[in-house]
Amino acid sequence: MAALLCAMLTLAFPALGLLLGFPILAVLTNVPGLVFGLLALAGRRDAEAVERNIARTWACNLGYLLLLAFIALAVAALVAALTA
Repeated sequence: MAALLCAMLTLAFPALGLLLGFPILAVLTNVPGLVFGLLALAGRRDAEAVERNIARTWACNLGYLLLLAFIALAVAALVAALTA
């Protein structure tokens, strides 16, 4: 449940991009994390599949956050280069 909640919270970044007027950032959505989280909730009968899907959800969340950190660093470097 916590993995799915974290995956749902990653929807805040695309929403922020839309609010700030950068619709291209809406493309950066953690769809795999959301799908694996929903599969973990839907497959409650098979404990192994649930654990596998939870692990995949966390992996997707971590990958998504690393991607956002990389984008933030690239934007910061670009801004620093343009203002220097």
